[in-house]
Amino acid sequence: MSDQKSLAIAPSEAKTLFADLHAVPVIALAVSGGPDSTALMLLAARWRDSLKTKPKLVAVTVDHGLRKESKGEATAVARLARKLNVAHRTVRWNGRKPATGVQEKARAARYRLLGEAAHKAGVAFGAVHWGYATIEALRAQDCATEFVTPADLHRIAP
Repeated sequence: MSDQKSLAIAPSEAKTLFADLHAVPVIALAVSGGPDSTALMLLAARWRDSLKTKPKLVAVTVDHGLRKESKGEATAVARLARKLNVAHRTVRWNGRKPATGVQEKARAARYRLLGEAAHKAGVAFGAVHWGYATIEALRAQDCATEFVTPADLHRIAP
C-alpha cells in the first residue's frame, strides 16, 4: 500500500468521527480554504453521502479583507463546495481594520460572523477547526476540530 493510501481516512473512520452528528439536520463547517479546513469539508461531504438521511452541510468562509488573496481563496472554497454539493456562504469583515491587535480582533470578528451565518442557516452544530490536525490525530479522535453551537461562537467572540 502506498504511503498516501495508508494515510487516507476510511469511510468507517469518517463515520466514527461524525457519529454524534448523525441526526443533526444542518451542520456548518468553517472552511478557510487551507488544507485542514478543506479536508474537513471533504470528509464531512463523504460522511454525509454515506448516510440514508443526509444532513445539509453549509460551508462558511470568512473574508477578513486583510489580504488581497482572501477573496480568491473564498471563491475557490465556494467552487469546491459546489462540486461537493455543500452550500456555501462567504461572510466579510467590513469596516476599518485595527492598527493594533489585528489577530485578536480578526478572531473575534470571525467567531461573530461564523455564529451569525450559522444562525441564519438554521444550524444546530458547526464544525470549527481550531488548528492543525493530522490524519493520525483524526484517527485517534484527538483532532483539532470541535463541534459547537452558534451560541458557543457568540459566547467566545468578545
